[in-house]
Amino acid sequence: MSDAWENDPELQSTRKVERRELERMLVGGSDHSFGDVGPYKLKGVLGRGGSAIVYRAEDRQGGEVALKVFTETPALKAADLQRFLLEAAAVSKLRSHPNIITVHDTGSEGKNHYIAMELVPEGRTLKQLLAERSRLPQEKVVEYGLAIGKALAYAHREGFIHRDIKPGNILINSFNQPLLTDFGLVHAPDSHLTMAGEIVGTPIYMAPEQLVYTNPQTSVRSDIYSFGLLLYFMLTGSLPYEADQKMPLAQIIEVLRDCEPTRLSALGIQASPQLEAVLLKLLEKDPDDRYQTMDAVVTELEACQTGTRVKAHIPTRAERLEKWLKKHRAVTLTAMSATVLLLSVCWYLLHRSEERQSEGLALAIETVRSVEYALAEKRRLEAIVNPESSEKDESKGEKHWGKARKLLSGGNLAEAGKEFGMALAWGRKNGRRHLVQLCRADLARISLAQGRRETARGEFLALAKSQGPKTLKRQLWLFEAGVAAWLAGDRQTARGHWGRLTFGTNSTTTLANPQRRSYIIVLGSFMLGQLEAGELRDAMAAVPMSLRALGFWALAQKSSDPPDRRELLRKAASRRKCFVWITQEE
Repeated sequence: MSDAWENDPELQSTRKVERRELERMLVGGSDHSFGDVGPYKLKGVLGRGGSAIVYRAEDRQGGEVALKVFTETPALKAADLQRFLLEAAAVSKLRSHPNIITVHDTGSEGKNHYIAMELVPEGRTLKQLLAERSRLPQEKVVEYGLAIGKALAYAHREGFIHRDIKPGNILINSFNQPLLTDFGLVHAPDSHLTMAGEIVGTPIYMAPEQLVYTNPQTSVRSDIYSFGLLLYFMLTGSLPYEADQKMPLAQIIEVLRDCEPTRLSALGIQASPQLEAVLLKLLEKDPDDRYQTMDAVVTELEACQTGTRVKAHIPTRAERLEKWLKKHRAVTLTAMSATVLLLSVCWYLLHRSEERQSEGLALAIETVRSVEYALAEKRRLEAIVNPESSEKDESKGEKHWGKARKLLSGGNLAEAGKEFGMALAWGRKNGRRHLVQLCRADLARISLAQGRRETARGEFLALAKSQGPKTLKRQLWLFEAGVAAWLAGDRQTARGHWGRLTFGTNSTTTLANPQRRSYIIVLGSFMLGQLEAGELRDAMAAVPMSLRALGFWALAQKSSDPPDRRELLRKAASRRKCFVWITQEE
């Protein structure tokens, strides 16, 4: 079993101490003097997990088993025990499937809890097999994939999500049959073991939607994505992205979110078009674009095995272009509009008088400036929301602020508030006005998240007044002041704040020219009913991810359909970062 922090040296050290303590308790501190757990006599250590140890053991009839033992100690969390008990319940219920490791018995004795499983004497993990052979032929990949896929489909039908599909959790027995093992991170519908800000699993084998600090999403489609990574690894001997477990978690998240899978042809891998099409569909970033059930995946793999047609297809160039355009919709529309206008102006210049040429040239220059403006605004917005990306100073104040932002993203408002307070005090003492403003804004967001809406509104208004009328900071803080009033039920005051967003600008010109319209002004205009949802979505596509959270929040406020509103709030909450006042339920 692995978790998202397995490459943390401090955590690794803690886990080693815990495992040594467990072994001392169970084997009496001697390499040759093993004790008993329940009706089983321990014979030796087979392996170690994050909070449990697997032993070779004998039952009372002399039969050998693999005994997974969890021992309660002060160092282990209560959630670890709950996960172990959930694993015991899951494997007991799933024991009848031929490709899921067989469980003979589960039980407890004192502080020891155990799962007795079949011992596979000559077995080895898929990870070990691939380390020897590098990669497997397509026929074997499909064969193993079908067996594992059917096991997963069975687990899903029984209401369990594995959440840790990877080569190390696939055991190959002496009959060359793959067995799905290690349900230590299994998720059941009525389980509440994963809290906001907690990421469990092995990051490089996880789906993008699981790698979200504020609201990780887990579903059968997450297992389907991880299953796709497993097939890809068997076929190529590598992952479809340049990522490994030694990378920082934030970097892994960025790679999985932004990078497309490397095509098999680019790696020189010979595979049927049907199998490659299935792989690409399994590895779609958006869960809605993947297969929706493992049963559907099994059907497709059976078609690959028999050489018949599959439903999936390799995206054409046009489809790949369409997906890219959809992802970068606003910037693309701006660039395309600029290109069309420039071509029109060129034609115009060739066919009109010199008097009109100057007018056409002015139009062309304005179009280019609009494109530059859109790109420049995106950079400015990124600097406001994530100033650490451009901030090089590693002073004491910035360190406190950076730590606070991480705590804030993880939902730890109390500790984040303390760190912001220290950063604020340092900033005031050392005359760092920019840092002081950022800390005040983040503290106001914490106040808003904690229900102190009038306090937050007053602080946002004070911050907005300290800025020039055309600055993005002023616009953002004025918008959040409106949010505070809106959440307090004072719609009139909220609309008043949003109506001031265009103060100091030519609002008529701004609204008439989408290329020169600030994203924050678009948000305010939408909340005032001056813009359609489609125009807001176009603007959202060109801004940083956390600022899209504001767009999803605004769309949710205007939605009259409860399921649609809940989904929009879910999307907003999963992207919120510093905007901690955004919640999935209101």
